[in-house]
Amino acid sequence: MERKGWINLLFILPALLLFTAIIYYPLFNSIKYSFTSWNMTSPLYEYIGFKNYADMFSDDLVKAGFKNTFVFTLYSTLIGNSLALLLALVLDSNLRAKKFLRSVFYIPCLLSPIVISAVFGNILQYHGVLNEFFHKVGLDFLINDWFANAASAMPMLIILNAWQYLGYGSIIYLAGLQTIPAELYETARMDGASKFKTFRFVTFPLLMPSITIMTFMSITGGLKLFDIPFVLTQGGPGTATETMGTVIFKIAFRHQKFGYATAISVVFFILIAVISVLQVRYTRKREVVL
Repeated sequence: MERKGWINLLFILPALLLFTAIIYYPLFNSIKYSFTSWNMTSPLYEYIGFKNYADMFSDDLVKAGFKNTFVFTLYSTLIGNSLALLLALVLDSNLRAKKFLRSVFYIPCLLSPIVISAVFGNILQYHGVLNEFFHKVGLDFLINDWFANAASAMPMLIILNAWQYLGYGSIIYLAGLQTIPAELYETARMDGASKFKTFRFVTFPLLMPSITIMTFMSITGGLKLFDIPFVLTQGGPGTATETMGTVIFKIAFRHQKFGYATAISVVFFILIAVISVLQVRYTRKREVVL
């Protein structure tokens, strides 16, 4: 290696060592613990092979966590991206207050999910603001214990998550919309294309880079969901809102089965990596380069 190469290596070595200590060492250590029966309370542990990996496939709690996580991710990605794109199209129009509206819709993204969960937990509880409003306007049939009802708990989490990140997604899409040359819209208009066809054949294809980014962020964010259901529902009622985050937390810190929880984390990490790679490859193939 040339002298300049060694100098460059010396400059990046501290960052590389720090990254290894923070990321790679815990990762490989976790893989090691996933083959053990470590319970966190004792420094001693026994290697048990693939028993932890075999047990998770018959564990109802883990099955519920996987199912709910993928349901949440699917619907929050579809709903969140659709609403964000719609909002971006509105904010890209000739509205007088569009700058103000951009700021208003972006504010929830700046708030902690814990704070939002606490606020909406009070609003949507049985004696909360929403049910009181329904009662006063004579809509008692709509009164519901939103987070204690298995049928409504997960949909409310999806709606809450979509609302919080609506402004963030719209900003990403808005940035993509503003990169599309106005000449293409003029050409489509001259050819007699309707607004729907213009969106389908001009706007949507040229927005694919933004769609790739937002879909990736929505999927990874949904798969690692933990804070909102942990604060609002604790995974309940029953296992209706258990996510892989809450399942791993409970198994590790409540049941003291750290080795088992680590095995679940390793499998889930692999699934997230595979899904993310497939999604990025799929959407990037559909990107249009001007």
